[in-house]
Amino acid sequence: MDNDNGSSSAPTTPPQWLDTLVHDLEHDTALSASVVFEDFPPSMQRRFVEALAKNTSVQSIEIIASPLSVINLQLLAETTPSLPHVHSLDLVDNNFDTDFDKPLASLLAKLPNLESLRLNGCNLQSQAAIVLAEPLANLKELRRIQLASDNLDDDSIRVLAKSLANLPNLHQINLDGNRITAVGAQAVIETACKLEHFDALRLNDNLITSVGFQEAAAMLKSLKHLRYLDFRNNGLSCDGVKMLTQSFPQLTELQKLFLDGNRIGTEGVRVLAPVVGSMDSLQELDLTNNGITHLGPEFLATTNIYQIGFEGNPLVCPPAHIVVHSRAMTYAYLRAVSQGSELLTRSRLVFIGDGGVGKTTLKTALLMLHSADRAHVLNVVRQAIKKAFSKYTEADFREWVDHDLNPSDQPGFFDQCCQKAKGITGKLWLKSPDDKLRAWFGGDAGTAQAEQIVDRMLQARQFILASGATAPQSPPGQGDAPPFEPLLYMPHVWTEGVEVDHWDAHDFEIWDFAGELEFFPTHELFLASHMAVYLLVFDASQGFDHALARVCLWLELLRTCTPPALGHNHDHVQVRLVATKDVSFSLDYFRSEVKHHASSCFDLGPKCYRIEYTEADGGDLMDLDTELARLRTEGVPYFHVPTGLTDIKKHIQEMARAHATRDWPVVNVSTIDWKHNHPELAVLFLLHTAVIYPVPGNPSMIVLDPMVWLTKLLSALLHPLHGLSLSFDAASPQASSSQIHLPAVDTSHVLSSLAQRDLHIPQQQRHLLLPFLSSFNICFSVNTAQTLYTFPSLLPRRDVHPGIITAIHNTVPGLAASQRVVLGRRLQCFEEHEWLPPTAWPLVVKELFAAVNEAGATPLHLSAGIFIAQVDLANYIVASLTLLKHRRCVDIVAVGSQSEVLLHTAMLCVVKVLRDHFPSLHLQKRCLMVASQHDHDQEQHAVLQLSIVSHSVYTEKKAVDPQDVLQQLPTSDSGPLSTTYAQRLRQLLTVEDHSDSPPIRRWDAHWVCLLTDPKLVSETNIPKAKQNAETRSMFADVCEQLLHLSEQERVVLSTHCGLHNKPLDGSSMVLALKSTCPIGSTVPYLSEDSDLQPLHDAIERRIGHEHITCVIIRERQAKLKTLP
Repeated sequence: MDNDNGSSSAPTTPPQWLDTLVHDLEHDTALSASVVFEDFPPSMQRRFVEALAKNTSVQSIEIIASPLSVINLQLLAETTPSLPHVHSLDLVDNNFDTDFDKPLASLLAKLPNLESLRLNGCNLQSQAAIVLAEPLANLKELRRIQLASDNLDDDSIRVLAKSLANLPNLHQINLDGNRITAVGAQAVIETACKLEHFDALRLNDNLITSVGFQEAAAMLKSLKHLRYLDFRNNGLSCDGVKMLTQSFPQLTELQKLFLDGNRIGTEGVRVLAPVVGSMDSLQELDLTNNGITHLGPEFLATTNIYQIGFEGNPLVCPPAHIVVHSRAMTYAYLRAVSQGSELLTRSRLVFIGDGGVGKTTLKTALLMLHSADRAHVLNVVRQAIKKAFSKYTEADFREWVDHDLNPSDQPGFFDQCCQKAKGITGKLWLKSPDDKLRAWFGGDAGTAQAEQIVDRMLQARQFILASGATAPQSPPGQGDAPPFEPLLYMPHVWTEGVEVDHWDAHDFEIWDFAGELEFFPTHELFLASHMAVYLLVFDASQGFDHALARVCLWLELLRTCTPPALGHNHDHVQVRLVATKDVSFSLDYFRSEVKHHASSCFDLGPKCYRIEYTEADGGDLMDLDTELARLRTEGVPYFHVPTGLTDIKKHIQEMARAHATRDWPVVNVSTIDWKHNHPELAVLFLLHTAVIYPVPGNPSMIVLDPMVWLTKLLSALLHPLHGLSLSFDAASPQASSSQIHLPAVDTSHVLSSLAQRDLHIPQQQRHLLLPFLSSFNICFSVNTAQTLYTFPSLLPRRDVHPGIITAIHNTVPGLAASQRVVLGRRLQCFEEHEWLPPTAWPLVVKELFAAVNEAGATPLHLSAGIFIAQVDLANYIVASLTLLKHRRCVDIVAVGSQSEVLLHTAMLCVVKVLRDHFPSLHLQKRCLMVASQHDHDQEQHAVLQLSIVSHSVYTEKKAVDPQDVLQQLPTSDSGPLSTTYAQRLRQLLTVEDHSDSPPIRRWDAHWVCLLTDPKLVSETNIPKAKQNAETRSMFADVCEQLLHLSEQERVVLSTHCGLHNKPLDGSSMVLALKSTCPIGSTVPYLSEDSDLQPLHDAIERRIGHEHITCVIIRERQAKLKTLP
């Protein structure tokens, strides 16, 4: 019976429905007796028990999560003569303490016709299992038994299994969530084989790894009538699957098979697919969260299975665009592979690193290495640089002198020492004689610094104007000069977005990305790829610490762009470190330190390469070339590309080259020859390989080679000197305050900015330009007519108007009294070296802007890292990007009478957009509060101008049915803000087309726990754990013990903690636990800020209560309680 009481404390007066139930039991008119914890006050227990004992008609007894005492349990057993009419007993989640086993055994002895017994979560343990064995053996009518989450081990199971073997009608056993290994599983299966009608076995969330599983798996073949088999979350590997498949052909009636949450991997699914595909009766197969990265043609055998769960697998092949689209397209791709394919190779060589470190120079050196005419390679480079310099304005030239030629850290050399050079342009500089340049740039200063700058300038000009392969100022007749020495004088020219070349020697497509982070929005769209090799170039002359910081930053940016599939199994992201300029430290040690700090998804190769152009062989240039040649020919494991799709890709690329003009390369889909390929499949594949991109609002039109074209657009718009200037204010005309700041531009201003860089959009396609850029989340519309757009990456930081700040302060209750008022939440990365990517903020702002507009709110302020909106006169939402201890944090503040729903809406928007675009991010949630005078760790919030503190938020994901939450959502008459939230949450809770589960079910628990809605999560704000030298030493002891876990212990613990796809060696286990949160927390399992209770519970359940790690944790907890 349902209960509407929302309180968590027991009521003093029993609810009317319970009083009615007891009355019906006393008068023998009730067929079912059902109570739950909240409805069962102690005052009613005895009366309920006495009435139940006398009843002769009740068929079902259900006492769930109730404080049913041992005394009342014993009373029920003693006062009940017999209950032959009872067919179902449900005592789920009563969590009995000691001495309950004998009363329970006595009660079972008086239920001779029991058909269903549920004792889940009753904490039976070993002794109770032994006591219950005898009465269980006499329940001859029992059909279903559930003993889930009862802390049962193998010894308990062996005792119980012998009793269950005597029950001829038993056909379902549920032993989920215990501590059963392969030994216990074998005992259960052996018993099931003796039962003629047995058809359902649930052993999920146990310790059944592949170790010792052979005999248990072999016995399954005798279960001829088995229809339901569940081995979820057991740490089964590919070997375990191989054992299972030996028995599957004999399970001719199996309908549902659950293997999710194991470690099957790609090899496992290759073995499994043909076997389960031949099982005609199988209707449902669940393989979610198994670390499967690739599917091969053998998976085509599963087409007859009605429902297959595949969510949570980091699939690379087939490509994500195809798998997400539909199961039909997935099979179409695999059929194309079976008709002819080739192993994908890493065909893209991507240069990344800071601006000015020598990426383009290194690219030139590699091109020269295999060229028979090195002079020709240099001349091509010279012409490109000359063309770039000829377009330099005075501002460009000043920037080049101050930042590239000036060796000191003091800016402003041009303005201070080059008065005579005012008005110089790149074209004038190229044609001016040396003596005039010396007079312009060195005459006024007469310093060593000025002479050095002039010398470097003249060397750069001589390089540009020279011909052949000799260095500037080379002595006449010198024939043995190092072949790469001319590159020392090659001037740095900004790479605008990305330059693409082809390296014939190794058949690489070279992508040379700009190093300035202003261009990162272009990088993020195309950086992470399984077909790429990354050369991360860094300036070693700045010292070890500087080089390490910059390399780690770029690796972190690359990681956040990396799809979850990359970095698993054999498909690591291939990165090679290249040191340029003067190296003064050990590169081997440097590489080891980078490896220590970087994500495990990266393969950094055998060494760090030193490039020295003054040496005949270029330093390690030849070694780097050899390594790149190896990587080019080495196929990406398991990634097969249909030959037909490879051919159409080459065809489209030829079309793109034919359209290689300064105009927008847009074509109609109908004009493309698909060469007998499935058009829809081909489009999805080409989208995945970034060969085409659809024009928003016009699906019949596509952009060819969108990466090159988009980077051209963005390099023109984002250029720090000549980029787009946001000149309009998008505030509505009726906005009465000058406080509002919403900068934006229209299409004409964007076109004008592009025209200055010789980029032109055809007249008939100009209306598509801004929607095209908006589809990449580079800009978004700020008015209802969609005529004005803002570019968050271009916005400067601007202080919020004091009037807005005052209005926000006035809505915060208790602020004047310095009370600790909750303001909102903060999302930040776990580690200091982890970064939110630069494009995270534009995505967040775009999503929030859309949400507040849906709610009828008024945006008030938008600038770099700040967004404020007003919902009526008394509610405000503030989003800001904060730099805290070298980490970017997103702060969400919601104040006012509707602050709760406002916060839920904002957090839903922010979490969803970060999860969708950066699934590899690991964030922690903290509670933002107004600081009190006693808070010593307070900080000043830059936007709110308030002293604040933040605390960790322990968050538990609630086990809720999406349909139940949907029924609780507010209706359309609840106000625009509540309606907006309800609509957005409904999108996550409603089953989509081509899917059998709502989107939120596909979210990792980590992301759900970042939300704030109490319908979905339960939050608890806790203070930071106190520490001293002794507790820190104990924490170190815990880490040390984890390093020495056995292989089986690591497997079962990693399965329990959600580390299914991570390495299982000791050190990797410790690192993973330091960055992975339990479902009930946003603090990692292994953190000095925690009392380690979640880790203790995991080890206790999976390994044992007396394990030395548990002992140390308990001692540490006791010590923490004694600290002042």
